[in-house]
Amino acid sequence: MSKYRITITHSPYRSLIANLCLIACLGIVLGSLSSAIWTWLDPFILIVVWIGASLLLIHQGVTSARDNTLYPFRYSILLSSNGEIRQITSPSHSTFNVENSRERGAGVGDATLRIHPASQLFPWGIYIAVAKVKDKWFDKSHSHFGWVLRNECSEADYRRLCRAVNCVRKGTHSRN
Repeated sequence: MSKYRITITHSPYRSLIANLCLIACLGIVLGSLSSAIWTWLDPFILIVVWIGASLLLIHQGVTSARDNTLYPFRYSILLSSNGEIRQITSPSHSTFNVENSRERGAGVGDATLRIHPASQLFPWGIYIAVAKVKDKWFDKSHSHFGWVLRNECSEADYRRLCRAVNCVRKGTHSRN
């Protein structure tokens, strides 16, 4: 069983993309308000506040991307040929944690997680879901591990992750 060490460094543009999506959602909400609401609110002031908040969010996203202050962490995982992932270094302030697996109390590197067929490949990145033990019959059999965007690891490592997800989705669990 071959193992590959994959180092993932989160892109600083994640916050900028999230801020742009938030601005677009708020714009859609403002545009879909009924005319009855507009009689209670002053449209000019509301649009000025929305434009000001948009500029503030864009400025925050651009400065964090330029200074690399919001996502300065990286983590490493071991990927085996049968679709198992083991986190070997812990990120400084990441949102996911290997202890979210069913192995409570396991330290970094102790928990081996298997890629679930619910994982997806998209043109912009990979959504990785890992298998988990179900507590109740109606629980999902997988949990969210993380997103890996196209520019967050080397091209060879990204292709390895893509092959692992494809093999797990096809049910072969072997990349040879």
